[in-house]
Amino acid sequence: MKTKSLIPSILALSLSYAMAGSPSIPEKTPITLPKVSEWQVRTALYGWAQGLDGDIAVKGIAAPVDIGFNEILGNLDIAAMGLVEINHGGWGFLADFNYAKISDQIPTGNVAVDFEEKQFVGNFFVTYEAFQNETFKFDVFGGVRVNWLEVNLALPPNSLSADKSWVDPVIGARFQAELGHSFFFRALCDVGGFGISSDMTWQALAAVGYQFNRSCSAIIGYRALGTDYTDGGFTYDVVASGPVIGLQYNF
Repeated sequence: MKTKSLIPSILALSLSYAMAGSPSIPEKTPITLPKVSEWQVRTALYGWAQGLDGDIAVKGIAAPVDIGFNEILGNLDIAAMGLVEINHGGWGFLADFNYAKISDQIPTGNVAVDFEEKQFVGNFFVTYEAFQNETFKFDVFGGVRVNWLEVNLALPPNSLSADKSWVDPVIGARFQAELGHSFFFRALCDVGGFGISSDMTWQALAAVGYQFNRSCSAIIGYRALGTDYTDGGFTYDVVASGPVIGLQYNF
């Protein structure tokens, strides 16, 4: 009988405890993950074995230039080449620098002309990511190409020199496609000048690359840059072209 009398008491005590509420469980504090920065920076150092083909005239005296890229190591005195690109939210800014000093002897009839050229080319572009998926990326860009050129022609008994600088507007596009197994293909083309400074300037690049990891990659390909510029008695109508190899780092 005592056991039976205890059962209602236990049930009543349990009911009153439930109505009073169970001890509260503290809510978990939400974990805030750090925001991933959308800023991306790409840097690269590269070597471009550029041969020259075209015509250069100083004070109206012209000299045909034909230096193959296979001869460039013997004719290249100094070179410095590299680029920096910053991207954020689909927009970017690219600065590509190329400086080279080249010297050679150019045969013109029975006389050899001593030729020396110092040239700086700087490409400064604003880029826009028009399309991107997991395997393909397409960008358009526009900006300016800054040229500085010093040319010396020693044609006995005369020695002629010219120091010129000019800026060309440029528009273009580029794309990169993944090939699999960490390989990718990259291409670029642009056109400019439009008679504002140069009558025309253009550039083309095609390269194959290998991605070592998320940050580091290497490319090898072929690059060409054409310039048709005339100012008075000075003419620079030359195509610089040859193989290019570079090392790129992203962070």
